[in-house]
Amino acid sequence: MAVGERSLLPRTLSRSAVSDPSDRGPGGERDRVLDRLRILEAFEQLDRKLEQLSLQATVHLAGSAALLLDGSRSNLTRDVDALRIEYAGRRHEFESAVRQTAKDLGITPHWLNRDVSLIPGMPPRTDADERTAYQGKCLTVIAPSDRQLLAMKFRAHRQQDWGDMQILARKLGATTFEQVRDIHDRFFPHSPYSEFPDVAKEYLGREIRWLLAERGQQRSGRNLASLARKAKEPEGNGERPRSL
Repeated sequence: MAVGERSLLPRTLSRSAVSDPSDRGPGGERDRVLDRLRILEAFEQLDRKLEQLSLQATVHLAGSAALLLDGSRSNLTRDVDALRIEYAGRRHEFESAVRQTAKDLGITPHWLNRDVSLIPGMPPRTDADERTAYQGKCLTVIAPSDRQLLAMKFRAHRQQDWGDMQILARKLGATTFEQVRDIHDRFFPHSPYSEFPDVAKEYLGREIRWLLAERGQQRSGRNLASLARKAKEPEGNGERPRSL
């Protein structure tokens, strides 16, 4: 979830992270901010702690942190979304190491977030293009393929993910709503787009068509920030349709 982004989805569609009282107050918001170097520092610190415990663990990423780590985006993120974590049955030791890492680095204790696993239909089907984002002595971090990540963000249908979806669509050469929908259905064959509620299908159909149209019209030197500003302009002749 990128810092400074606000969901415009109705309550029935929005999936906001649950805030923790410990993150409020002076410094709380600042401590939640993570960039690429901060994420790698957290992985390295966690790896050292796991080595002390002789504990091998694998974290499978799901969210925007994967794009930060491969350099596809520069926005900051509030947390590192983990689709699933393998820790050889030693959950309490692993979670203790995560909390201690947060304490050592002065970041939120919930920097490794597992809420994404609550999205219906997760996890997506596996893909041969999954890649290693970090490899330590005891910690391995696996990033999803661009196709998997686009499918997951489509499934979450959050306004705050449109920027990432635009990046992923560009990388994959997806230029139509139907192509994005088909990528989703490939990775979620047991809960395809056809099973979305009508209100969600209407929202996704309108918003993603607009998003991809903007991508096709993007000129050299015109970045995502300018597109975001354009999206907030008042409704009018040819303006972006409002959220449901």
